[in-house]
Amino acid sequence: MNVVINELLAPLAVLWVVFMAVVALAIYLMLGGAGKRMRRVREEISPRFLRGTVSSLLPWSPQHGLADLSSLCRGQAEMSALGGTTYHARGTMQSQSQSAMAWLAYTVNIRRRQGTVILHTSANELVAEVDTERDRTATVRVDGRPFGTVRMRTGEMADLLGRPVGRLSRGKAVTIYGMTNYRDVELNGRRVAEINGNLLHLGQRLGPSPPAFRLHDADLSCEEVWWLLALLALELYFDRNRLLI
Repeated sequence: MNVVINELLAPLAVLWVVFMAVVALAIYLMLGGAGKRMRRVREEISPRFLRGTVSSLLPWSPQHGLADLSSLCRGQAEMSALGGTTYHARGTMQSQSQSAMAWLAYTVNIRRRQGTVILHTSANELVAEVDTERDRTATVRVDGRPFGTVRMRTGEMADLLGRPVGRLSRGKAVTIYGMTNYRDVELNGRRVAEINGNLLHLGQRLGPSPPAFRLHDADLSCEEVWWLLALLALELYFDRNRLLI
């Protein structure tokens, strides 16, 4: 009889231990463990990923890179709603002509409604500090130097002096994964490109991945190239993270 009882209680004891471990983890995360984990991701894992990935990127050429850049992202993401919503993603954006190769590496780190996107070519770094809690503005730096701002509500871009540079048009109101959502980009009074506002991940679309940009002006200045990449950084911020908008 005792043997039978012990055999019945053993699985219950295991379930109890597992349950208590889950409860302990939840309490840890709610008391700040999630924040500590994301700080480690932001301060250690993200920089290490970029250091290890940038050297394998295709040599950046603005004209070739923008025209050949795919909407396909390869990487990983994690989200936690405990202790305040946090989100992290890291990966690469692939070449259309050489799908195994990448033009860009990125990391995204968000806590509640504020976050940072770091976008790397083989030679340069763009950082977008995003705040969707107060003024819904992204502040952009290129290679550590202030570059300009983007207002998410209107799509307006401004230089360091606050002068208008261009704007991003609104896209489709409703999209699903695998569906493109191209929006016009106007810079310095010209319609220079369209950007796909619905980035893709492996398995979301059959056949070739669509381009990240449809270029309408081949004569882009260096600043205009960075504005296009800044808009791409914002798409990475909102990608797989629509609940944080």
